[in-house]
Amino acid sequence: MKNLASLFLALLLCISLVACRSEKESDESSSTVNTAVTEDDSKAENTEEATTGDSSVESTDEKSTGKVDTPTEATVRPLLYKVTDEDGSIVWLFGSIHVGKESYYPLPDYVIDAYESSDSLAVEFDIKAFSEDMVEQTKAMSVLIDRTNKISKKIDKETYNKAVDILKDNGTYSPLLDLYIPVMWSSLIDNLLYEKMGVRSDLGIDTNLIDLAYEDEKTVISIESAEFQYSMLAGFSDELQEKLLEDSIKAYEGFENGDPEVTESLNSLTSAWETGDEAAFEQVLHEDYEFESEEEELLYAEYEKAMLIDRNLSMTDFAEDALESNDEIFICVGAAHVVGEDAMADLLEERGYTVEIITE
Repeated sequence: MKNLASLFLALLLCISLVACRSEKESDESSSTVNTAVTEDDSKAENTEEATTGDSSVESTDEKSTGKVDTPTEATVRPLLYKVTDEDGSIVWLFGSIHVGKESYYPLPDYVIDAYESSDSLAVEFDIKAFSEDMVEQTKAMSVLIDRTNKISKKIDKETYNKAVDILKDNGTYSPLLDLYIPVMWSSLIDNLLYEKMGVRSDLGIDTNLIDLAYEDEKTVISIESAEFQYSMLAGFSDELQEKLLEDSIKAYEGFENGDPEVTESLNSLTSAWETGDEAAFEQVLHEDYEFESEEEELLYAEYEKAMLIDRNLSMTDFAEDALESNDEIFICVGAAHVVGEDAMADLLEERGYTVEIITE
């Protein structure tokens, strides 16, 4: 797939599970896996006595919500789209980056004004509610378990050994992880890399807007669910899962070895989001891929269809239903679903709605 920088950056813009990763992941990953495996074994109905939460869930009680010592004026100008129908109904489209930096806050007035004027906030799924629901966490994680074959029997031995070494080096390896499918391992390594690159899940845009909505007692609507996103990843072919894991390892090793391509890719992505440069954003999202084979090209097509094409259509249907209901909804989903060709803004315009960029 994409050379070295891989598709790990795409996750920052298109899947909320990225924002669920905890900085305490190294302490909690073993207990998370144990909880899900135990639940899968026993089919227990009551999981409230299980220790700790999902390693992919961050504790909102113990962690910053992004409201830190930041400038009093906004320093970012991200893209915001206003969508209206012929009757004047409005929905807002705001592309999230699921991890962030302190400099992203406060968000600019034009974003907060649109949020405040809305009746509700719609996100991929309610991360806060998920973080407080042990049953849902365990159910979602269980779809990533494969009891027929350990991961070491499913992937190349060198890939497995490299992945284990990375996890051990970061204190996140447990033998129970061998029961999990490769896409889970890829996700763990990606999130270790995000932390090393200095972007934080608790500073993700959707995470902070959800916290704000709870403070404001504003309704939070889940367009998808955590279980849906885990099931989508688990539905990837074995070949795609192994390729994603290989790419995650390459990106991690590249960063550790000082290869500038990984950092430059992240900087290009965050800069496009921070400045609201629509053209730059589209270029980052849709730059040409260098495929080493026809098989690799087919795997990328599988990835793109599941992660973007199908979900863009369902999210656009949600926005259209919101317009027809006359509810003013502020929709904050991964920016890859909002900006660019065949994303929500483009699809809604094709369906006859008025779409405009708001910059002030």
